[in-house]
Amino acid sequence: MMRAIGGLLTGLGGSVLLLALWAGLTEPHALPVLRNGDIIFESAQSDQALAIMFATHSLYTHAGIVEKDADGSLYVIQAAQVVMKTPLKDFIHQSYGERITIMRFSGLSPIVAAQVVAAAAALEGRPYDFFFRLVPDSIYCSELVYDAFLNGAHIPLGHLQPIGSLGIDNFAVKKIIQARWQQDPDCRALGAKDFAACFAIIKARPIITPVSLARDARLEMLYSNY
Repeated sequence: MMRAIGGLLTGLGGSVLLLALWAGLTEPHALPVLRNGDIIFESAQSDQALAIMFATHSLYTHAGIVEKDADGSLYVIQAAQVVMKTPLKDFIHQSYGERITIMRFSGLSPIVAAQVVAAAAALEGRPYDFFFRLVPDSIYCSELVYDAFLNGAHIPLGHLQPIGSLGIDNFAVKKIIQARWQQDPDCRALGAKDFAACFAIIKARPIITPVSLARDARLEMLYSNY
């Protein structure tokens, strides 16, 4: 399905696109043996999911870091309402059609992987950043993964790009931005008087997206039911 994403996003309406994620569902089973620091991507059932799909031309709208407890229990550290640790099965269930992709950074040692998890866990309780700013007081999902690898392993995963370079000229993205711009901290701090002024500030803002992380050549695919 991921190979056809460009056509899906261009040719289908939002509701049809989301229904396509449910079609032909292969329920996650026989997952590989997971380790600390593995990265899991999904199509989260959220109000902003469609906007992220259109902006990034990808079905990946959410990401988290796998944590494996001493007893073997699996969790995902994710930025949702706040940064939190969620049982793996619950994380999978929150994706449209329970679609997931799991990747691993090649050659990551158990010690460094544990440091990545510790860096992610250190952010627990931080509120979700609905404005997608790279600031420590609030965190969005792919930023959590990016920060965990950067701070825990000194690895800059994926690549940063300005929001303006994404596919933001569509109804789904514009609806989200128009609903939030007046509360945007950068726009308020810089005294943006109207939407146009704020939009220029937002377009220049660097962002790390789920699909940018997934496209990092150093990641190996462990599992996907897309």
